Amino acid sequence: ANGNEISAGTSINVTNVTDAITAMRAQTADGDEGPLDIQPRVLVVSEANEFAARQLLESTYLSRDASQDNLSTANPLPDLRLEIEPQLTSFTGSHTSDWYLFSGSDAGALYFVTLNGQSAPMVTSSQTDFNTLGMQTRIIFDFGFALGDHHAGVKADFTP
Repeated sequence: ANGNEISAGTSINVTNVTDAITAMRAQTADGDEGPLDIQPRVLVVSEANEFAARQLLESTYLSRDASQDNLSTANPLPDLRLEIEPQLTSFTGSHTSDWYLFSGSDAGALYFVTLNGQSAPMVTSSQTDFNTLGMQTRIIFDFGFALGDHHAGVKADFTP
């Protein structure tokens, strides 16, 4: 219902990624105040789609059939960063062919947050009691995740 989900068939290809980019860029605020100008930056796929996605994003040229003679063969998708996430297939209702397109950090769909801006674990150590050899160590890392703006992500669903 948010306009951030597309049917992508059974494989990742230029047409499907183009549809996801178009869906992301066409999203408007709740009051329909015009496009939000969210730019796609990251393509997230499961390990099952890794090599198809790498070929798609890293190819210099894309092939096509002879009926499209006057079109350029340059790859239109070289600016997307690829991320592989094996756990995408572990969600209920997910499929190995599902993939996601996310915006950059300027408008995130998910945020990683830390306590007091501490972005690394705090490590403290001290000597143990006199009768015990060794040291004791304590590691504390306060972090969490927060949902961001649903406009910042597009899901491509497997459709058999």
